[in-house]
Amino acid sequence: MLRIVMLLVLAIITKHAFPQEPSVEHQQAVNNLIKTALNFRFDYNLLEELCQTGPRLSGYPESLQAFTWAVAKLNASDCDSVWLQPV
Repeated sequence: MLRIVMLLVLAIITKHAFPQEPSVEHQQAVNNLIKTALNFRFDYNLLEELCQTGPRLSGYPESLQAFTWAVAKLNASDCDSVWLQPV
């Protein structure tokens, strides 16, 4: 009897432990998000702009330029809390 109860409990736990196949609606939503992310160039443009500051070794002027650039971009995008930690 104990074995049957343990098998039943194991079957219930296993059913909920492993994800089921996504529904068609969920899969379409995910595909739309991926397509939009790949076609929307805003993030790539920001990355390209950041990379143009050159190598950013800690303590070098380029590092400070990158920090200043990031703070300016975050403030321009209406982030509610932007700050630099003192080094």
